[in-house]
Amino acid sequence: MKKILIFLLAVAGSIDAWAQDIEERTRILDEVVIMPDASGRANAIMGQVALRAKENRARMNGFTARANAFLYSQDMDFIPQVMPGKIMFLLKMAARLTRHGALLDYALEQQKINTQLYADIRYADGKATFHNQRVVKSTPAMPKKVQEQLLSIASVNPYDVIYGEGSLLNPKNREKYDVSIQETIVEDGDTIKVLAFRNKNEKSKETILLHIVEGDWGIKHMAVKSRFGSQIMDCTNVGNGIYLPTYYALNPNPVSLDEFLAEARKKVAEAKEKPSRMTRKTLDRLEKVVNGDRKYYPRIEIKCRLSYYKR
Repeated sequence: MKKILIFLLAVAGSIDAWAQDIEERTRILDEVVIMPDASGRANAIMGQVALRAKENRARMNGFTARANAFLYSQDMDFIPQVMPGKIMFLLKMAARLTRHGALLDYALEQQKINTQLYADIRYADGKATFHNQRVVKSTPAMPKKVQEQLLSIASVNPYDVIYGEGSLLNPKNREKYDVSIQETIVEDGDTIKVLAFRNKNEKSKETILLHIVEGDWGIKHMAVKSRFGSQIMDCTNVGNGIYLPTYYALNPNPVSLDEFLAEARKKVAEAKEKPSRMTRKTLDRLEKVVNGDRKYYPRIEIKCRLSYYKR
């Protein structure tokens, strides 16, 4: 799933984005207070997590995961109708550079997409291999090339998403954040250290919470908000203190809702004054957007549930 995020960050480029929670249970960052970590306690905890993650990677042999992922989008076809050509150029150029042009074109053409993906994931020598990976069903029917691109960006080791070199366990990645211990809580009998990270670059509007189980030093929950959207991940102890992702949700935002609404108002006004290539049906939907009907606006949601078994 990390490749999905990388792709969407590239697609977003320098475009402003609006972050919306997927569910109330995301427990995500409404009032995060970042205090200076003068004693280095937060970084010491992250060091413990990194050490345990390295040990657990070698103990993953014999584990198999079954992944069911769901991709949902709506009203993405509004974007080419409304947004300026320079924004569409950036979106499509980024998609083609990351070899996902067919997937983006498909999404921008459809009013709604409902797709289910399935895969078996087997762990050995710290690596994950995918088997039986396929699109189970899709409405509307998804072309083969689009399916291949979607499956390619979903072929990521779930362990690496949360414990890999690209994660906050890497000290170099933590350098761009202010970090503090937000609070200590008790949950299901476990003592949880809640660490808060805020990107030093204010333009990113990125804040991350990690819930870390003291003693096992596994990540139980992660929540991220940024100008590119929001994501959450819940992890479960699958045995011997190994915490692995069992639920993942990503709500990327390829364009800013505020910017989209501003452009939509212009397009609706123009269409009423002179003939437009826009269909009457599309215009009616856009008018609902302009009038505040939140059922209509561009949105993508990606959710994945994983179950683990020991062979």
